Amino acid sequence: MKKILIVDDENNFLLSLKDGLSDTFSILCANNGQEALDILAGEEVNLVITDIKMPVMDGFELLAQMNNAYSDIPVIVMTAFGSSEMEERLDAMGAFQYVEKPIDFDILINRVNQGLAAAKKGNITGVSLSSFMQLLSLDKKTCTLRITSGDHIGTIFFSAGELLQAFTESLQGVDAALEIASWDPVDIELQHLCRQREQVIDAPLGYILIESARRKDEKAEEEAKNKAKGDGESSCAGQPQEIDPASLIQPPEDPSTLLGQEEVDAENKAKGDGESSCAGQPQEIDPASLIQPPEDPSTLLAQEEVDADELVFAVEEAAAPSLPVQVSMLLDIINPVDGVNEVVVFDKKNGSIVAERNQGGNLSPYCAALVTQVTQINSELHLTVPRTFILHAQTGSTVLIVNGPQVFVALGLANTASADAVAGSIRPVVQRLTL
Repeated sequence: MKKILIVDDENNFLLSLKDGLSDTFSILCANNGQEALDILAGEEVNLVITDIKMPVMDGFELLAQMNNAYSDIPVIVMTAFGSSEMEERLDAMGAFQYVEKPIDFDILINRVNQGLAAAKKGNITGVSLSSFMQLLSLDKKTCTLRITSGDHIGTIFFSAGELLQAFTESLQGVDAALEIASWDPVDIELQHLCRQREQVIDAPLGYILIESARRKDEKAEEEAKNKAKGDGESSCAGQPQEIDPASLIQPPEDPSTLLGQEEVDAENKAKGDGESSCAGQPQEIDPASLIQPPEDPSTLLAQEEVDADELVFAVEEAAAPSLPVQVSMLLDIINPVDGVNEVVVFDKKNGSIVAERNQGGNLSPYCAALVTQVTQINSELHLTVPRTFILHAQTGSTVLIVNGPQVFVALGLANTASADAVAGSIRPVVQRLTL
């Protein structure tokens, strides 16, 4: 029996779906995206049905995580957009099935069967980036996407469903958006905040997606032509080639030319003999040429100062250990966030500090002791350690601790910062971070 995972935060609705499908399928349930990922990590699931708006981890982040780690599992998205225009746009995406709320069970079962059939044929390759971006636009989502494709990294900013700005290593604006949208395959990371304020990209999202698709097709055609050309050349490599026998016959040389060459060879031989006869003879050397003028003392002093400066610089460079790449990316995400006063990243294996920014308070020892105590208590009681701790101080400041498999990240927040928003933006990175 095929196993289906249904993800929705409304328990009554979840139970009704389970009752309607349990006669035909084995049903698993989750109340949010994080619970769904936990189930996917331990169960073999054949299809996922998910809502979009949920607490803790919403459907967008779940789709992004599934695209990265479970791209072979078909997804059905439950929507409540409720307009024919949006239905047409969702139909045009084609990368995943969708059903509208309130759910029509006949339509839902039809979508489920279509999704399972596509998976059986191997036609599931995850949610495409273009479909994901259109879904963000339809839901008027505010977020930041970090897109990775091979060695390429790009960032896309959305505010209320509008595409504001995009960056790659060398491009920005429309050019960057077109470049990123043409990447395939991609890993999608969603952050629930947008640091971009100004709208730099004035082109509609539809134009970006259509133009990038055209460029992707052109690139695929060019690669196919080059491959065919290469295959054609390699197929001829082992074939016998026709050779004109006349090309093997060399015309006789002019006797006068041969005579002239003999005279040149004789002259070169005589010259070489003269040089070799001098090879063992002592040569006269002017003693004055062996004496070097003394260097200017001021020049020597200046050079010593330069060498000392370079030595100090080299020592300083050696003293600053480089951070792991994923830790650097995490700090790049946290640094621009307003209201984050202090950041400490701990290695859970040995309790050491991996990275620290704006240190000076008592956050490091306090958080290290806190997590150690909570972990010990949960271990003794056989409980799961919570992924997030939020502690409020009497001064109005907040301590946020995000717990991951290999690290935990402690942040000192001002009273103006939203702990839930900050936690939601960094939790996916912390969960995947490895040292």
